[in-house]
Amino acid sequence: MPRAEGAFRVTFFEPGLRAGLVGVFFGVRLDAFLVVFLPARFLAIADPSRPNPGRLHAVASTIDDAPRQPDPARLSVCPGEPGVRAAETTQTFDPADHATLAAALAPASNPQARLILVPYTAATAFEPAIARTPALISDPPARVVCQTLGKHVPPEIEPDPPTDAYRVGTIGSAWSRDRFLDAARRTLGLIRAGDAYQVNLSHRLTATFTGDAFALARTLLASARPEFGGFLCYDDPDRAGTRHAVISLSPELFLHYDPSTRTVRTKPMKGTRPIASDPDELRGSPKDRAELNMIVDLMRNDLGRVAEAGSVRVTRPRDIDAHAGSVWQATATVEARLRADRTPADLIGACFPPGSITGAPKIRAAQIIRELEPHARGPYCGSLIRVRPDGGMTASVLIRTAHIIGTPHPDDPHGFLDAELRFHVGAGIVADSDPAGEWDETITKAGVLLDAIAQPLRT
Repeated sequence: MPRAEGAFRVTFFEPGLRAGLVGVFFGVRLDAFLVVFLPARFLAIADPSRPNPGRLHAVASTIDDAPRQPDPARLSVCPGEPGVRAAETTQTFDPADHATLAAALAPASNPQARLILVPYTAATAFEPAIARTPALISDPPARVVCQTLGKHVPPEIEPDPPTDAYRVGTIGSAWSRDRFLDAARRTLGLIRAGDAYQVNLSHRLTATFTGDAFALARTLLASARPEFGGFLCYDDPDRAGTRHAVISLSPELFLHYDPSTRTVRTKPMKGTRPIASDPDELRGSPKDRAELNMIVDLMRNDLGRVAEAGSVRVTRPRDIDAHAGSVWQATATVEARLRADRTPADLIGACFPPGSITGAPKIRAAQIIRELEPHARGPYCGSLIRVRPDGGMTASVLIRTAHIIGTPHPDDPHGFLDAELRFHVGAGIVADSDPAGEWDETITKAGVLLDAIAQPLRT
């Protein structure tokens, strides 16, 4: 395929090609469209309303060559929307402040989109009963971060970002394999005692980090091509001299809300296999099917708290999808219609934290997580939400997500002088789980980070 210079017209692409494409920032499913940015500046759009929804159809219009964008070190990726936006303002607030959350999620008179980070550590604000169980470690203060995004900047298509702009040290688990296996066995004991049916147990990978977090984000997003990827960076208002960067490679949709129809869609994900394996093995696994069914029932219950009576339905019981060119994932799709007297903030309040990363029943599973995990999850397993000016929103589940925390570089808004990179990975524990197999699943999920930066995991 020749490189496009200047204006060009898009031709047909078969869906099988997508696995071989490298998007510069990310490909994201947005409403009825699948948008993929390719190295040669081609844009492909899939329209599921066509007779053959799996085919990538041609775009009828001509797209002009975009001007070069400003310095990418000063830009933020906006999930749920192709392109890049500069963060103009940043606000943080207590997740228990429902009025401020409602305002952040409400329609706006200006055309600016908003990007909202709700960390997993905000879970007790939405489900206070979770905190009735003492945590193994003290919960850090939870803050919701809301960035107002400025003028849209078309993405610049260029070769791989420079890797000398950052340095990632040796990556290892802060929790040894033996300790994870012990926690998994304790979880199995609680499941057999009737405390829960499923618990999502995670451990944290860590490494030192210095340099430009946005350069790392470009590397990871280009490699993973996540469906709901995103980047957010901010200075901590409560800890002077501390900066956070969140790089999400998430394949999982938490909630999508369309205000024109008040339709809500969620797509929980349970069951993972390496991409080299036969997807039929995952498709036929009774254990993984049971895991997904449990979370589907949980999400139906959560949506039912704010949905019109009778509107909650499972539209796709189970699909096997390839993600990031590295894993097969099993997903289901549940839809509902938000009640007229409920807002998107009520929807978040009813469903947070996501069921796929806690377990079932949700509150007891989250309590077990507090009892067993020795590290606070932080942003991991929370949600990154893009809010459109009309009040529509697309919220991801923050899995496959790196969190960088440390000393800011005074001359680079996304730079770090000295920091720690954290990347949690987890697995759903059910009654017939094999602890060693669950550990292996977490390492498979870590591949999206390890492969992108060409590093092995320190064991």
